[in-house]
Parts: sequence; structure tokens; C-alpha cells
Amino acid sequence: MGTERPLRVGIVGCGRVAVEGWGPIPALKKIRNMKLAAICDMNEALAKKVAKSYHIDSYYADLSEMSKGEDEAA
Repeated sequence: MGTERPLRVGIVGCGRVAVEGWGPIPALKKIRNMKLAAICDMNEALAKKVAKSYHIDSYYADLSEMSKGEDEAA
């Protein structure tokens, strides 16, 4: 039971609502046995900045690229 792989989650959208207060990124980072694996935003510079700030492994500017890239990583 304790050796289960964490659930891998990707978030689309890195705007203010996603990162402030109880937005999905800070909230998901607090959940045990869950890994925020990737984020995606049309603004690639913002996605990169948020990924770095929250220690998220991967960032993308295109949803289909995120889906394809994370399927390969899993």
C-alpha cells in the first residue's frame, strides 16, 4: 500500500488565479501521494517561471505537446 506511485497531474493555465491563495497549483502541491508533473500555458515564459517557482518538472506552451510528452514520461 505505501509503495503506490503518486498520481501525476498536469495543469492548464498559469495565470494569477492558478497560483495565488487557494488556486490549484498551491493547493495541489500540498496533497500527499500526488505529483504536479507539468503545467501548460500559451505564454511559455510564464509557464517556465511558474514551473521554476513551484518546482514542477515540465512546462509546455501547447496542450497536445504536454499530453504527448507526459505520456512518454509516465
